[in-house]
Amino acid sequence: MLEIAIEYCINKLAEPKKTELLNRITNPKTPEDQQLIADLLDLIPLEWMFPGDVALRLAYIDSIQLGNKTYDLAALRNTALNEDSKTVLAAIKAFPDLQKFPFIITGLLQIALRRNQKEVIAELYKFDIKPQETTDVVYNPIEIYQIESLAQLMLEDFNNERVFVSNNGDSIVIEAVINRNTNQGGAHHAEMAILQHALHLGHYEGKDALECTDVPDNLTLPIGPNTPFASLATVMNALLTYEITTLVTSVQNLTYYENQQGQLHPETGKGATNGKVALRANRLFLDGKPYTLEVTAENENKRVLIKVSETKAVSEVVLALQKSLGLSTEDMQVSPDNNQIEIKRAPSELIARLRQQATCYEGINVLTEDGRLLLANRHNRGLASAGGHHSDKYCKKSIGHGLESEFGLRFNEPARIQKEVDVVEFKSTARVGIYLVHAASLTATPETKAYAQSRGMDIEFKADPEEFNEGSEVALTLVEMRGRSFYEVMPLAELCEYQLKLFKDFIQENYPELKNIEYKIETGVDTVNQNKIPNATFGRISLSVNGDLPQNLEHIFSAHQVDLEPKYVMDVSPMVLIQEIKADQTAKLTM
Repeated sequence: MLEIAIEYCINKLAEPKKTELLNRITNPKTPEDQQLIADLLDLIPLEWMFPGDVALRLAYIDSIQLGNKTYDLAALRNTALNEDSKTVLAAIKAFPDLQKFPFIITGLLQIALRRNQKEVIAELYKFDIKPQETTDVVYNPIEIYQIESLAQLMLEDFNNERVFVSNNGDSIVIEAVINRNTNQGGAHHAEMAILQHALHLGHYEGKDALECTDVPDNLTLPIGPNTPFASLATVMNALLTYEITTLVTSVQNLTYYENQQGQLHPETGKGATNGKVALRANRLFLDGKPYTLEVTAENENKRVLIKVSETKAVSEVVLALQKSLGLSTEDMQVSPDNNQIEIKRAPSELIARLRQQATCYEGINVLTEDGRLLLANRHNRGLASAGGHHSDKYCKKSIGHGLESEFGLRFNEPARIQKEVDVVEFKSTARVGIYLVHAASLTATPETKAYAQSRGMDIEFKADPEEFNEGSEVALTLVEMRGRSFYEVMPLAELCEYQLKLFKDFIQENYPELKNIEYKIETGVDTVNQNKIPNATFGRISLSVNGDLPQNLEHIFSAHQVDLEPKYVMDVSPMVLIQEIKADQTAKLTM
């Protein structure tokens, strides 16, 4: 690095200054000379440390490891692409050594310019990074970037990797890398059909989106008079109308499920973007009658207008926007004369909120009282829990249909679904919701009960044969998962930490005097052919105790002690420990 610094800073100087500094750097004798070297190295962009002649781009570098520092570029990029200006500014200020990575600053600036985030742009210009000279930089109308953001949202590309919009003047091209039911990356073909439907290209209307495999990768839209799209705003409004309709449909479905004892909405209950629902002309209903929305974004007035076709439905739409996007009553104004809702937010901000709130995939994990997780072998993928696309993507906990369709289970009290479902913290840029549901809050459907009884299963559930190998159902504790092959997307570490937290919270609640216990659980897995295989210590609990434990805890923990290990290292489910402690407490009360 010192050689690079000399080349970058010193060799360009005139004599005799150049020779003087070279002597001080190559033969330092004083603290001032040492400081000169340190200052010189600080001037060098850290990205110069990377070998090769491929240009560095924020778009495709997820992380950088330098010494003991890890720079998480994926998280920064995801924030820049999807969050509001305030959140992006906070992330920029918190990112270490940003001045030393000009390519990151350039990438952030490109995103901020596309999203018209003026505060972010101003902050990035403070770094005084001169933009690279190029002839291919084009600053498009803001609608181009709003269309791209909406298309990426609908096609579930939150990393700006596979959906792009280009402006050709009299037309725009929406280009996507399409995945036609393969294991390759890309936008799912069903979502591309949804995009076409949203733009009123009627070839796909009323069909099952999953069956529309003939969708093109590129979609060219003529813009101007005598075309379906008089302006860029026409395209953007069509996409925004579809997405706001998806939001209200999501709330419609969850509300119906809660109020009708777990029944699915008769028209849209399988999900607002479910393959058999997404291409319907009508997805919104009030008292069994359809109604529609028409959304108009006004960039110049920094507002969005929503026209509701049915007067009685206006309040439903307002409530849905409040629930899903966190809009307040001050953010909206209703004009009862024309059934119009004014959202007093800039269109770009509303689009950012939609992207923030969308949950596109669901992993539904059912946990028994003794810590067993319900699993089955997903076709050619390994063991997995229920899950897949989250079709009511603006209602995070709307998992009733997914749970019943994949594992044949229903909630005992559907009205309590939002209280019964825990969301497990999970780091991902793919908008995944990881859910934990306790088996005690569920019951099997009649068909599932009959299936489980015919197979002698002690836990009643039935894996959907379209998604899982028939008869592959198992219920495993964390320890029993060792050596098994799991689908690569399974959040095994997070499921371990969830159970450990339940145990920790239980101890803290029942033994508040025990304040100095450190809790740890092993989460190590090996990767074989892209599958996760828990290693030999997976699920092992370690407790570091400062002081003595109550006698009953000492006895229970010792019974599960791993041979030759220090005290309180146990191969047992955290849930089993909770059960045994509860049983001990009950026994003492009845003595």
